[in-house]
Amino acid sequence: SDVCSSDLSPFGWSAGVTVWVATVAVGMVLRHTVFDRGTALPFVIVASTFTMCALLGWRAVARWLLERGRSSPK
Repeated sequence: SDVCSSDLSPFGWSAGVTVWVATVAVGMVLRHTVFDRGTALPFVIVASTFTMCALLGWRAVARWLLERGRSSPK
């Protein structure tokens, strides 16, 4: 079975986007309520961008490596 074919796979984009959105939302709520820190728009943008790169970047690299491995002659 193909590891990348299912969106339920950890390699799937929908799983990554779901985890990213949930992580940013929970992080901003915790920052605001528990730690009593501000959630200024520039902070939200930077935190969201970094988290997106961390949570989606490895998926892009993994897909690229898997596709590269499939297309190379054996």
